[in-house]
This record gives sequence, C-alpha cells and structure tokens, in this order.
Amino acid sequence: MIPAGASNIDIRQRGYKGLISDDNYLALKNGQGKYLLNGHFIVSAVERDLMVKGSVLRYSGTGTAVESLQAFKPIQEPLTLEVLS
Repeated sequence: MIPAGASNIDIRQRGYKGLISDDNYLALKNGQGKYLLNGHFIVSAVERDLMVKGSVLRYSGTGTAVESLQAFKPIQEPLTLEVLS
C-alpha cells in the first residue's frame, strides 16, 4: 500500500537472473480497486506516464531487465502495488 501524500516514489522489480521477460510484472490499483497499470490479464510493454488525480507516475514498461515505477510529486490517493506473476 502506498499512502496518499507519498512522494519521491521509486519502485523497481528486477527480472529473475537479469532476464527481461521473467513473467513478473508490476501492477497498480487505485483506492477503488481499479487497475491503473497492468492487471486483468493485460500487461503494458511500453514506457508511459500514468495520470493519477493530478500526479504523474512514470512507468518503464516491460522491455527492460529492471521494471520501474516512479513519482516525484505527492500522490493524491492511496495506491496498491502488486507483482503479477
């Protein structure tokens, strides 16, 4: 759980033994349980920005050995981070 007001978020999921496609992916849900990133059998392979109630989270995509999710400004709602495997 990432609480509302958290900032300088830097989450990294390293691929098993440095592999790019290890079938583990970061997923993110909002306070209502809706997936904002990955989940429901969908995985985003491309780098992109996620808009979350006035905050921006940068997602690296799945094309690297280290998948990351970063935010520098405070987030405005609690978020739930999961690893899909």
